[in-house]
Amino acid sequence: MFKRRGGTIMLIKRGYVMKKETLTLRFKGENDIDIETLSKSLDCVVAVLGKIADSSLNENDFCKFKVKNIEKGSFMITIEQIVEMATVLFPLMPPILESFNSIVELKKNLGGQMPAEVIHEGNNTIVKSCVGNVTYIDNRTYNLYTRDSSIEKCLSELSKTISEDGERTGFSIAVTDDKTVKTVEMDKEDLIRTRNPIDVESLNGDITEEEATGVLTVRKPDLLGNSKWQFKFLGKTINADIEDENFLKKVKEKEISFPLVSKLNAKMRVRLKNGDPISYTVIEVKSYE
Repeated sequence: MFKRRGGTIMLIKRGYVMKKETLTLRFKGENDIDIETLSKSLDCVVAVLGKIADSSLNENDFCKFKVKNIEKGSFMITIEQIVEMATVLFPLMPPILESFNSIVELKKNLGGQMPAEVIHEGNNTIVKSCVGNVTYIDNRTYNLYTRDSSIEKCLSELSKTISEDGERTGFSIAVTDDKTVKTVEMDKEDLIRTRNPIDVESLNGDITEEEATGVLTVRKPDLLGNSKWQFKFLGKTINADIEDENFLKKVKEKEISFPLVSKLNAKMRVRLKNGDPISYTVIEVKSYE
């Protein structure tokens, strides 16, 4: 027996419910697409969907994803999700595609940076980015995203793959559930900002911040502005972002060059998880030599 609820088709058989929903991926730009871009992108999407499904379903439940349509209009692929589970559990059926959509939206809003603030409120988590974006996400999805860095790494690889394809101007995902379509749009700049993974696992635990001042020995400068700098600090190799715009301008204009400059006297913001440093950000470069 079939039942239709809005845009969702459910097949009911003895003791089980089969539910179908769709995810549409749109690669903005030309109608055709480089096969390597498509292959790598789909690998990333399927890996994330698999992670969400594995954490959401019981061993007796069934889930698969099928490519349903390939359309023109940039380049669009519709993926159909089919979930089969016991009828008694249907009210608790996990929103796998919706979770995927929410995680992509959160990653976009963070823009490749750690959150400025995370607030847990009832069944939801409120995440505030460094530039003021606010994302509301359910606790289950937030915990899934932050306890396993592989999801963040896969989505970063997705952004990197699409952003490096010169024929792609952006990317969007749209999840259709019942009569609702939820869309996340990412332009080229969004993709560039999100192609390097952040340390999401550090968001699980007690996070504190403190300031530190010291001498950083430059191991590897970021001259292109798309990765972190590598330094030697207190005998350890660390990776850090630099927020000092005046210093970065001098680097870009080649007033400061490497390896002529090898040491920075800097003020840093250090994030700690349970007392251990997990990330470093250079706030101000006081001097260099």
